Amino acid sequence: MIYLQRLMDGMNFRLGEQTYSYHKADALNFAQEHIFSIIRTVDRTHGEVYQDFTVGSNKVIQLPEDFHALTKVCTRSSGKDGAIIDIEDNREIWGAFSYAVLIGNELHFSSEYSETVRLYYLNAPRPMFRAKVVSGVSTTVFVIETTPLFGEIADVDDYYIGSWFAVQQADGKPYEHKRVSDYTYSTGEITLSSALSFTPTTNSFAELPPSVPTALRRYLIDIALARLRNDKDELRSIRLEIVDQATRNLQSNKKVRAEGDLPASVISD
Repeated sequence: MIYLQRLMDGMNFRLGEQTYSYHKADALNFAQEHIFSIIRTVDRTHGEVYQDFTVGSNKVIQLPEDFHALTKVCTRSSGKDGAIIDIEDNREIWGAFSYAVLIGNELHFSSEYSETVRLYYLNAPRPMFRAKVVSGVSTTVFVIETTPLFGEIADVDDYYIGSWFAVQQADGKPYEHKRVSDYTYSTGEITLSSALSFTPTTNSFAELPPSVPTALRRYLIDIALARLRNDKDELRSIRLEIVDQATRNLQSNKKVRAEGDLPASVISD
């Protein structure tokens, strides 16, 4: 797995003494978003996830903060998918729901509709960061600084639920990979779904590493450097390479899964 610290070290090595006003961690996050946007021009459902929602009395379903786009909506009846409606360019949904409209990350249903629905959607890639641990409560709970060493930390509670975090007992130590089950922004408290082999201390670090597909990770630094240098020709060249590779992956039915979706047991240091 590529970690943000390693990416930063790689960028520093290739940049030498050059400095830029655009922050290097921001450039890497741009690179991650750029790769995802390119892949989705080839495979519009890349990274698709789903969640079941019950339409309550307020007739509004709120999707996650990093929600990007709906791809499919299904009714749910006796645990089985009912009528499927594909979402195209417009944000209005007709059919089994009578009427529903997507406003921001909220799906508003007409007053007569009340049922459980399964929404298939895409999330935007979550910005990477590396932060120091302020205190460790246990092997599953610790607190991180809300101002990271580099990168960007979300200011929304529960934002990282389901994400894989890479946690280091100390700088230079191996990473352990755990899913987040709870996140409180105001305190910086992270709860993991399973235990680390150690209780984090003030010597520990936590990272949200890139979720770029394994086969495309090598483009992260190239795109970030092209962004820093405002090299549009290089960005176009890289885009063509990624489109070609993503197309071949799709045609061979070997869609590349994001590392963030892999079990910890198969992620090697």
